[in-house]
Amino acid sequence: MTPGQTSALATIRDIRKRAETRGFAFADRLFADDDGLSMATSPGLVTVHAMLLASTGRPVLDIAAGCAIEALQLAATGLNVTCYEIDPARAHFATINAERCPTPGSVTVIHGDCRTADAAGTVIYYDPSRRADGTRNNRSFDSLEPPVDVWADFVATSGMGLAKLPTGLPDDETMEFGDAYAFLAEGKDCKECILTVGIETPWQSGDVHFVDTGLTVSPSFDEVPMFPDLAAVKWILDPHPALCRAGALGVLCEVASGGLASPMDDYLMTAGETPPNINPQLASIWQVIALVQAKPRHVTPILREHDARLHIVKRRNAGKDVDTFVAALGKQKGKTDICGIFMVMPDGLYVALCQPKPWHEAA
Repeated sequence: MTPGQTSALATIRDIRKRAETRGFAFADRLFADDDGLSMATSPGLVTVHAMLLASTGRPVLDIAAGCAIEALQLAATGLNVTCYEIDPARAHFATINAERCPTPGSVTVIHGDCRTADAAGTVIYYDPSRRADGTRNNRSFDSLEPPVDVWADFVATSGMGLAKLPTGLPDDETMEFGDAYAFLAEGKDCKECILTVGIETPWQSGDVHFVDTGLTVSPSFDEVPMFPDLAAVKWILDPHPALCRAGALGVLCEVASGGLASPMDDYLMTAGETPPNINPQLASIWQVIALVQAKPRHVTPILREHDARLHIVKRRNAGKDVDTFVAALGKQKGKTDICGIFMVMPDGLYVALCQPKPWHEAA
């Protein structure tokens, strides 16, 4: 065995161990490269994809299949998937994976440009690569490969499609390509934005669905049993980071101003044991000590007054001067944690500066 073959075997062994840790089906026999595995959708999220795709009653056309890891998981639910992959190495891995991993559904792999595919009668599945120049870009449609326009053209022919997109893309631009979008969260992360065309979904556009708990939350927060009555208290909720990415934080700031409560975030565990009369997911509360324009010269005196240092910065529609502002906060040395929440107001960019408080003090 040559040194190159030995190295390749070690790489495959490492990839399979990582695939097993992430819960992928057929992890003990998968072939993939590092990027192919790191970009593969988790089994929990693919389960949601499969549900939506199966509801169409159509075979699936995967126009950016990679090493076919997602295709295998879709086929494991009984779906028939045709995969297109333009990269020869990944297409080869995808073919081997399809041959070695029998599923109730079928996986057919075609090495070539997806633009040559026949989309008639299929539902188009689009999970693009998000890497450009060696970095992963979540905030620009220009970084997606193949381009989202390719998916849109196929959907115009077939009438049905599901796109898995980065969470940081602008909402208004996202809606230009589809009927509705929703966010899928898993653990503490907002993993993806699902854009659909011609597919009925269990969510309203803009909703966040937590795959691991089954909770679905709307940015309007009309019906959220886990949160206290905002009208009766002067606290705003700092929801799960997924909700912040979905734009819900701005709604909360409008409903109640004065404080910040954080459910489900371990790094905000400041309250100790939660009282028995609230949802156990509600971990801690933060008191807003100031709401000021996000300019370092305005914020620094407040931080000095409270002997504060920056603990957390949450960005929502943050302006161009945020990096300068964060740099100024980072220079503060002290013992008190401060949470900075950026908000875009009609007259400019603001930041809410918050301090943690135990529940009994807040009450």
